[in-house]
Amino acid sequence: MKRSKKHLLRSLAVAMIVCAGFAACTQDDESGSTTLPEGKYPLEISSVTMSVESSEQPWGTSPTPQTRVSENPDGNSSKWEDGDKIYVQVGSGTLGTYTYQGGKLTVADGDSPAYWASNADGQTVKAWHTSPNHTSGDGTTTTVTLSDQKDGLAYVLTNSAPVTANFGQSIDLKFSHALAKIRVVLTGKEVGDDTSVSIESYTSCTVNQVTVQGTTPGEIKMRRTAKGTFEANVVPGYEIKQFKINDGNWIDLTTSVTPVAGNWHKIGIDVKPEALTPAEPIEIKDNGEYTITGSGTNSIQITGGSPKVTLSNVSIANAPGIIISGKDTQPTLYFKETNSIEGNVEYAAGIQLKDGASVTIEGEGEDKTTLKIDMAGALACGIGANFNESGESAGGNITIKNINLIITSISTGIGAGENATCGDILIENSKLNITLQPNNTAAIGASVSNFNSPSVCRNITIRDSDITAKTGYSEGYKAEASVIGTSGSPNAGTKCGNINIWLKQGQSVDDFKENLTTTKAQAIGNGFWELRGDPNKATTGTITFHPYAAN
Repeated sequence: MKRSKKHLLRSLAVAMIVCAGFAACTQDDESGSTTLPEGKYPLEISSVTMSVESSEQPWGTSPTPQTRVSENPDGNSSKWEDGDKIYVQVGSGTLGTYTYQGGKLTVADGDSPAYWASNADGQTVKAWHTSPNHTSGDGTTTTVTLSDQKDGLAYVLTNSAPVTANFGQSIDLKFSHALAKIRVVLTGKEVGDDTSVSIESYTSCTVNQVTVQGTTPGEIKMRRTAKGTFEANVVPGYEIKQFKINDGNWIDLTTSVTPVAGNWHKIGIDVKPEALTPAEPIEIKDNGEYTITGSGTNSIQITGGSPKVTLSNVSIANAPGIIISGKDTQPTLYFKETNSIEGNVEYAAGIQLKDGASVTIEGEGEDKTTLKIDMAGALACGIGANFNESGESAGGNITIKNINLIITSISTGIGAGENATCGDILIENSKLNITLQPNNTAAIGASVSNFNSPSVCRNITIRDSDITAKTGYSEGYKAEASVIGTSGSPNAGTKCGNINIWLKQGQSVDDFKENLTTTKAQAIGNGFWELRGDPNKATTGTITFHPYAAN
């Protein structure tokens, strides 16, 4: 499954100018001295700019305001919020604190401006903002917690290129994001309103003026901004390799992400349900997507819907291995690699259809996917409706595609078992090898009928496939089934519909029949019956071979 991807996206810069309402200072009083008296000459800040310059994508939108700095509704930039604290320092002078309020900087209660401490030229002015605000220390060094951002993102903004100014000069401060944003987008039916996501990165950072340093790696709980979308701001440079959903186990990303300051990085994850195993009971009854792996002795029951079930390297030691029931139940079983179903239970099929249910069995190619079914129980068939499954309890249609299918069974390989009925059978681009007991039962089609109950298979269609199978003469029944078609039967109710076979490219009719072996019955069509001198009454519809036709 492709669990992640990193999108490299365009850049964008958004600026907001805020004028500071401070009086200009003069140099007259201390013209002859380099050192100035503390708290006499305030720094004049003419503008503050918030820049989001990105080589990937700018910050995204948030549905509600953050603690302080927040996301603009356009989803492309951040903005200041009333109450944001901005810290400014001139050289090694005393730290100044300003408050953003109503579109401009103010010196609010508890704030103090930055002052010139010298009248020298070329003094460095540094400025920064953290959110949540620092609550201890002198402010030049503070720690920002990043570990839990469920209720609000953490921010660090700095004038990463400090301003150099002469004494008395008005300055412009240009801020940029010192952190990087990670956005995780989940897709899949399993994503719900209560889904949570965490990533691994530094859980806090130390901000020393304009320098940001990560501390200890760990779990960061992300903020949900919309269904399936989660965000967190992280220390740049730390490679993010894994994530977790709903406090589960850590999962490795297919492609790791190394965040860059001022950029946001998107990680796309397709969420699928946890793989099931036949070591535990399995029942599926909806239209969902499921994955089954491993081995066990529990049957897989599919009792409703049209689910898509992927089976990869599955081994089921039970019969029936897969039970599909319900008139409107139509699952698709996607097999990958090598799989097996085996059992020795009377009247139990490998893949058993009941109550009108249908099935599609599909692999990744006859050279890539193998399914082995070995049913040793009395009157057990490989795939289809089993003993006495007729009328309302009959099996539906059977479709088989792109798979190497190996079946050993007592009753019919694929189709209707003894006294049973099934729908149409379609076999495409597959390789089949079916081994039967000499029990008057077809490899593909209908089995024998007893007790005046019919055994019926509807139409059979075979395209671009190789079939190897052999039936044998039954001394008990004094009969033999065809390989593709019907068994021998004195019951006129035993029948098979039309048989249409599209040959493979370069294949002749004789080539197709070469590996279909019988003693007295037709290889394709009607079976043979001679018990008590009764004639065979089983019937088959038209049999038509078609030349190769590209799909």
